[in-house]
Amino acid sequence: MNKRDLAAQLSDRSGLSLQKAQSMVGYFADVLHEALVGGEPVLISGFGTLRTHVRQAHTGVDPNSGEPIAVPVRKRVIFKASEKFKDRLNPTG
Repeated sequence: MNKRDLAAQLSDRSGLSLQKAQSMVGYFADVLHEALVGGEPVLISGFGTLRTHVRQAHTGVDPNSGEPIAVPVRKRVIFKASEKFKDRLNPTG
């Protein structure tokens, strides 16, 4: 599912116009980006938590030459699904 599909689903379920739903998806993504760039975790009850994690600099290996290369510090986003979300993905019974 991409942003357009998500907006279409929101439009169908909420009664918003497709254009307004697309704007809402864009605003939602902007808010997530701003929070995560600022180092703030985002908790969405019943869905999960998004947070950033700093991966420290380390030495890697160039797969083509086998030479060591320096890999710089990087931030990455980590998603941890809530128990409710996990239960919906893996129903028992």
